[in-house]
Amino acid sequence: MTTMTDRWLKIVNSPEAAALLKLVRHIHLLCDHEGDVSEFLPKMLHQLAQLLDVQTAAVTVHDAGSKQQILARYDRGHAAITDETLQSIAEKVSQNNTKVSHWPDGDELKNVLASPISKSNKVLGAFVLANKSSGDFSEYDDVVVTLVESNMDHVIYDWIRRQEHRLVQTENRVIKALDDIRDETGEQAEALDRMIKTVLDSVGA
Repeated sequence: MTTMTDRWLKIVNSPEAAALLKLVRHIHLLCDHEGDVSEFLPKMLHQLAQLLDVQTAAVTVHDAGSKQQILARYDRGHAAITDETLQSIAEKVSQNNTKVSHWPDGDELKNVLASPISKSNKVLGAFVLANKSSGDFSEYDDVVVTLVESNMDHVIYDWIRRQEHRLVQTENRVIKALDDIRDETGEQAEALDRMIKTVLDSVGA
């Protein structure tokens, strides 16, 4: 008869456990890095997609309009699922602050597992996994996503705070530049042209 210790050793020595440990170690390295998290998330999502055998893995965050922006996504092969579908799933997760494991079936979406990314009871965004290759999402998949979220929430939170800080800095810089143009330029049409150019340059338009 198999003992609890034997079952535990079987789990610990499984390929899934090794892959999960590799993913967790990568998350820790990601969390210690001072660069832009959006540059490193695709590799983490790649590992998550391989581990859980899914076609698409994505991380979304709230944008300035309180919509869901895709911060990073990874696709294995040709992905049929659109950004809009991922964003719709993430919006439902964020609005209800709950996991989503059912979504209307369609040509692009076979199954889904989406979980909120939260910090201090505030929903920041969502992890969205779609189109598991073999069968439906299981309790194991749920545990892995929960583990990833618990290790990533503060990284996503810090990234959002930095973006908000940059936005405030940009707004202040543009306001000062517009004030300077108004004070320096006597001709109204010229001042308006310079103001429009300043605003467009500030947003890269």
